[in-house]
Amino acid sequence: MPKIEIDKDKCRNALECRKCLEVCQAGVFFAYPRKTRTSTARADDWVVEAALISYCDLCNLCVEACPQKAITILNRT
Repeated sequence: MPKIEIDKDKCRNALECRKCLEVCQAGVFFAYPRKTRTSTARADDWVVEAALISYCDLCNLCVEACPQKAITILNRT
């Protein structure tokens, strides 16, 4: 199974960018708010996480699509 690392310091605008979410046909990634949302405030600081790593087919489309170069995939054999 591969190891997918996302540099959260580089990935600063995940919800607006969405490049990795859009190109990953396997559905490995999801986005969530960095801070807990309150009932009166909209969450505006989102981060991407690789949740379904076992679905990754090592296509590297997410790595190529990321404008911030925040994603690294290591193939563990």
